[in-house]
Amino acid sequence: HDDNPMKVIESITWRIQKDGFNIYASTSQKEKNNVKRVIKCPKCKDFDKNKDSNNLKLHIFHHYLDFWEDKVAKMTKNDSVCDKCSPLKRIVGANPEGCRTALICHRAIQHEELRTVLENDKELPEGFIEDLFGDISSKPVKVMHAGKNNSKPDKPSDKDQSEQDVREERERIL
Repeated sequence: HDDNPMKVIESITWRIQKDGFNIYASTSQKEKNNVKRVIKCPKCKDFDKNKDSNNLKLHIFHHYLDFWEDKVAKMTKNDSVCDKCSPLKRIVGANPEGCRTALICHRAIQHEELRTVLENDKELPEGFIEDLFGDISSKPVKVMHAGKNNSKPDKPSDKDQSEQDVREERERIL
């Protein structure tokens, strides 16, 4: 004889009725929240149907390469390091010019230099910078290191160190 002659399977319809959800309202609400707005490149037609702000950031810095003309030196090697990162981040390109472009891209996005450039451009449409960058978190980003106890910092953060201490440490490392 079978000790368990039937199996009870919960119906999705029963669960929706029990929990008081209106499946049609929640679906349309989800669709409204998930719809991404189109963010066009104000400098060219290449990104007229763009909906991803990160892709646009990777594209738009190319329109402002002149900003970094004096800030990022011409490269002679295929690799470099970002002196603004702690620890130093290695930047690699296929050739010296590609390495320079990769370093500019890194600085533009990771060190928010792109925002500075865009804020100085008075020809951008109203609200473009806010659409591109969204809300800025007031909480600073915490850098996590593999293999370390990240709950307690084992040394004072860069915020606590003076700029001179950071420069001396970078020179010591190089």
